[in-house]
Amino acid sequence: MALQVGIQLYSVRDETEKDFIGTLEAIAAMGYQGVEFAGYGGLEAEELKGHLDRLGLRAIASHTSLEQINNNLDESIRYNLAIGSQAIICPMTTFSSKEDWLAIVDQLQRAGEACRTAGIGFGYHNHAHEFVMFDGKYALDLLYELASPEHVQAEIDTCFVQMVGLDPIAYLLKYAGRCRLLHLKDWVPGKTNGTIEVGYGVLDIPGIVAAARQSDVQWLIVEQEEFERPSLTSAKMSLDYLRQHDLLL
Repeated sequence: MALQVGIQLYSVRDETEKDFIGTLEAIAAMGYQGVEFAGYGGLEAEELKGHLDRLGLRAIASHTSLEQINNNLDESIRYNLAIGSQAIICPMTTFSSKEDWLAIVDQLQRAGEACRTAGIGFGYHNHAHEFVMFDGKYALDLLYELASPEHVQAEIDTCFVQMVGLDPIAYLLKYAGRCRLLHLKDWVPGKTNGTIEVGYGVLDIPGIVAAARQSDVQWLIVEQEEFERPSLTSAKMSLDYLRQHDLLL
């Protein structure tokens, strides 16, 4: 089965700030099949859904802050269902102790239960700081141990896994079946702007994509946080790499 490819719109945030719809049009013209949101450009759900349908883009998921999840989850669910999104993703949290983290785990579990009841998925996207150890376990592993898979999915960011010295392929396979949405981001250690276009850094992108196929991943989501060229150019370079290496077949 061919993997679907999308982009986290944070990767082109400079463009969406200037022209949200125009950026969606540019992303669709490149050949991306879906987008993951980090804000909606101030659009009502029905208007955004109309543009997505017009452009043939799928709403993959929405990165939604823990504050929004805790305080206004019903509205986030309503909006995401209206645009056809398959999941609400908590993009990160901050914590200073095991007790803080366990409280967050409980919040994520309860949010996931509410999302499942409403008919939409819920998950967590890691950064590097969730690989702090608590009693011999990484905080991220503790989340996936304590929260049920049907309520809290894993959105693994392969680049951050690599950055902390772990093998992103092994880590993805560890959570096979739980990670439906996978972030592809590449990295050049030691550079001032460390993240780079997919395929141009140190990550084993072909190996990660092969593991994604074994793990029932549905969407590869390109993400880039820092740039040495226009962000839309970088977005196209990442997609072109995946195509040219036959990684989307």
